Amino acid sequence: MNNNINLLFNVNKDYYRGIISGIAEYQQLNEAGWNMILEDDLLFQIKYFRHWQGEGVIADVDHPEILMLAQNCKIPVVGIGGSFRSESEYPLTPYVATDNYQIGKIAAEHMMEAGLDHFAFYGLPSMPGYYWAKERERAFVETIEKAGFRCDVLTRLSPHQDRWPEDRARLQQWLRQLPKPTGIMAPMDSRALEVMDACHSLGFHVPDEVSVIGVDDDTLACNLCQPGLTSVRQNTRELGRRAADTLNRVMRGEAVEPIQIVAPSGVVARQSTQIMSNEDALVRPALLFIREKYKDRIKVEHVARHLNISRSYLEKRFRDETGKTVHQHIHEVRMKAAFRMLMESHLTIREIAKKTGFSTPQYFNHVFRQEFGQAPADFRNQNNVNWEKKQSNYLMEH
Repeated sequence: MNNNINLLFNVNKDYYRGIISGIAEYQQLNEAGWNMILEDDLLFQIKYFRHWQGEGVIADVDHPEILMLAQNCKIPVVGIGGSFRSESEYPLTPYVATDNYQIGKIAAEHMMEAGLDHFAFYGLPSMPGYYWAKERERAFVETIEKAGFRCDVLTRLSPHQDRWPEDRARLQQWLRQLPKPTGIMAPMDSRALEVMDACHSLGFHVPDEVSVIGVDDDTLACNLCQPGLTSVRQNTRELGRRAADTLNRVMRGEAVEPIQIVAPSGVVARQSTQIMSNEDALVRPALLFIREKYKDRIKVEHVARHLNISRSYLEKRFRDETGKTVHQHIHEVRMKAAFRMLMESHLTIREIAKKTGFSTPQYFNHVFRQEFGQAPADFRNQNNVNWEKKQSNYLMEH
């Protein structure tokens, strides 16, 4: 007989869809025999949960109402949410947590590695349902301050949009006062996009004046904005798999770890943190030109012509300042773009080759195979877990 399992999540958010995918993967691989209940209306689920009869629940216990339901539930419940510094702050149910400290820490490290000296955090108020944001803020600020820098903080008046006119005015005033260039973290992608929008309205260039990083790697949101938003990717599938395994063990009467912490997958770097830190009056415009024109199949001579200098002089200055040749840098920019399109879009190999400046799909295949040891199509078709690992490694190495 199959067990009825209720999943209490907001399915309209990319973060929760990743968790649900991990739960589904576990159920399929382990033949758990679950009938999973998932409504697209979370408020409906909460309202009628007390009348539901089943054998187990996996729930987002960061949500205050769901936490209350979970703690009063008579059947096995596994909670998913954010990590806390003190064990006393965790719920009494078995709990699988995303590592908020590591999220803030690796975001700070990414910003510092970009060569910035000024940092800031755009946060949410400390209130039920949003304590995870404060944990990320603490981790980011602590990591920055331990490195000997200062971190400014602006806290929204409300985590919702009910006071947005006031919050927007405060955000713009804050951005005007911050030293430039500065690197800003927000606790989630949607709030990072607010920072970028405010920068655009004020005429501040992202990333050269204000560099921005979010959390969740919502690929739709991160790629719709210009420039693309850098984000910390949480290991949502692993959160889902661990929660499902824990529930399965609890339902069988087995002992389980009360708290499990899952580290984030890493930083997915996009243009919002690709800071042109080089101060060389010739190399900086060369880097900007390559970033803007790599799709147009440019070569070294095109860069030299744009700057009105000889190729040999450009090559010497560029290598002295960056440690790379111009050709190597163009290649890296193209490969990063191709990598992201393979991972985050449904474009064909031909379309990706064209959009990243490769002369033919065949040449793109050849270059990609040399770089990664396999054809782009084979790479794309691999297991999603390997995708996340390879993407994080490649983007952090380059």
